[in-house]
Amino acid sequence: MKKDEKKENTVTLLIVCKDGKRIIEIPDTWKITYGRLHGGDNRAGGFGDGNVLRIYESKEKQRAVFTNVVSFIDLSIKVKKLVTKKEEEITIKTKSGAKKRERQHEEKQDIQEEWVDEYSDAKVSF
Repeated sequence: MKKDEKKENTVTLLIVCKDGKRIIEIPDTWKITYGRLHGGDNRAGGFGDGNVLRIYESKEKQRAVFTNVVSFIDLSIKVKKLVTKKEEEITIKTKSGAKKRERQHEEKQDIQEEWVDEYSDAKVSF
């Protein structure tokens, strides 16, 4: 990088679409919008079935449109989710003899909850 050049700051987005996930990196000066492909149009079929994420470099310069977008997030935002882990152990012992039949049933449950980073598995390398 030359002395008088500035390094452009970027934003990394995780985009969740109906057909999979994508990670993109764009300059932080670009604008994004999210909504229907056809404003106010509820026609079925084609690209109008879901929401889209539009990416603009400037008002006159659209750079990308992602269709069937379910959600998106800037990966610099820290999000945690609650994960519940449940372990069960069931023991059944049966004894039988000539005159008597005995059955013993034991159940043990261990439930643990933990907050974990939602997007910690999103690996990014550009």
